[in-house]
Amino acid sequence: MLTADSRSEIDRYRHPLRSLFSTSLTLKGGTRLFQPGSRSDQLFLVIDGFVLTTRRSNKHQRLVDIRLAGELVDPLSALVQQEQSGLETVGKTTVATIRKDQLQGLMEDDPTLTIKLWRESEILAARYRQWFAKLTMARAMERLGYFLCDLLHRLRLVDKVSRDSFSFPLTRAQTAQLCALSEVHLCRCIADLHEAGVIHWRARRIRILDEPRLCRLGRWQTSGEFIENRLMTVTEPSIADP
Repeated sequence: MLTADSRSEIDRYRHPLRSLFSTSLTLKGGTRLFQPGSRSDQLFLVIDGFVLTTRRSNKHQRLVDIRLAGELVDPLSALVQQEQSGLETVGKTTVATIRKDQLQGLMEDDPTLTIKLWRESEILAARYRQWFAKLTMARAMERLGYFLCDLLHRLRLVDKVSRDSFSFPLTRAQTAQLCALSEVHLCRCIADLHEAGVIHWRARRIRILDEPRLCRLGRWQTSGEFIENRLMTVTEPSIADP
């Protein structure tokens, strides 16, 4: 069942699909919800913590994204039959769940739910396109700067940032894989940002000391990013041009 604390958190995020979820799970770090390529019978909403998504490539699993508090995990899988990304928690994580067959019944009764899920999927796809463009065209420091700005703005939307500081339990190896860098190259970039007084990254917590400079390094422009049009608002947003 969904606990009172979990319901309070979901309501605070103001997600348009928040009323659908009636069950929550609190999981320890390293819990695999399921393997990549499998088909899940549930849709997940992250209440607190971090969920890594993975895909299988040449018999190896690769990290492709990280889902944060207030975000749906792979919403398109609730609309079309497709192989699901693998999911693994990082640190203590709480997720809300709904069975997809139950969701299908609700969508038949209320077609606006289908529209909301499609829009959430489209916004997520727009973010993927922006990020993959960075991975293929940007240098290492720009990738890391963009990645940190993305985290900062997404976590701010759900009040998970305190004094420009936020929890980040991923290892250097996991972060390097998400940024398509070697761990050595990532550590050099982090050291350079430390030395320049841009960030302070210690003990699984990141503090942004010079946000304007970090945004310039990552070529992050808030007004032009999808983040301003997330579905986690009461109003009906437009979808940002990727």
